[in-house]
Amino acid sequence: MNRLVCLGLSHRTAPVELRERVGALGLGAERCPGVEEHVALTTCYRVELYAYLSGGVEEAREELIGVLAGTHGVDRSLLADHLYVHAGEDVARHLCRVSAGLDSLVLGESEVLGQVGDAFAEARTSGTAGPVLSLLFRTAVASGRRARSETAIGANPATASSMALALAEGVLGNLSGHRVLVVGAGRIAAQSLKAARGRGVIQAAVANRTLDRAAEAAAPFGAVAYGLEQLADALAWADVAVTATSSESPVVSAETVQAAMAQRADRPLVLVDLAVPADVERSAGAVRGVRLFDVDDLRAGLDDAIGSRLREVPSVEAVVEQEVESFARRYREL
Repeated sequence: MNRLVCLGLSHRTAPVELRERVGALGLGAERCPGVEEHVALTTCYRVELYAYLSGGVEEAREELIGVLAGTHGVDRSLLADHLYVHAGEDVARHLCRVSAGLDSLVLGESEVLGQVGDAFAEARTSGTAGPVLSLLFRTAVASGRRARSETAIGANPATASSMALALAEGVLGNLSGHRVLVVGAGRIAAQSLKAARGRGVIQAAVANRTLDRAAEAAAPFGAVAYGLEQLADALAWADVAVTATSSESPVVSAETVQAAMAQRADRPLVLVDLAVPADVERSAGAVRGVRLFDVDDLRAGLDDAIGSRLREVPSVEAVVEQEVESFARRYREL
């Protein structure tokens, strides 16, 4: 089984600049004669190459590192300093842990399971995944699914965007029939829109200082775009507003909130301010019908969520070990 290897860079071992330069470790692998099968896994926080090597494993592994460094224009020693390498059964253990969310920046996050499945599907389509890596990735997907169905590792929201919507649900109940406005157009805003869609929200909008940027952020989610000069109208339309800008001063004034509430016929409005410094004037929370949450409210909820997920780790590790044993048994039968 030592012919099975994983080479990777992640948020734990390499700066984002290096991960971005490398991009996808699959590029170049097909030019390495020592590689029989390969699958590349690329996410926001990791770039990994899973490979099944031919004879002369040590030589093939060193050759592969050299080819990858040359392909991406990265100094070999720099790449080697940040690269982690797993071999044999540890490859299966590592990928099963990744798929289960145990190696994620946010413990237990579920997006990585889909990314593992997508990487495998792409490799099958391109013909680079043979019987060994097919068995490996099917095992990892099974591990991720079991981790989430047999434990509570993903039961509680553990990102700022998901927690923001959980706070709103605590006030309004199920959000599927409500409208969500995101103020800002950066990464957290996109995560909030994605989290809203995951909760069944159909009507969403983005408000930003630049209308073109708002439209760009809104487009992937079929959301409406507003400029900040239309913020009172946007707040009047929404039931939940999540703010996440990089402004040094508040962008949502109490006066704007008051104007919005005058159009709402006593419909409550939940404001969740994810920004530091704050996007929403504190006095806006005193406007009748408004419930304002800030980062301190969020932090308390996240601490509880992460704590509950940490308690599930031993159970998830047990699932991983069962799947690793299953992989080893079936590998011997190939």
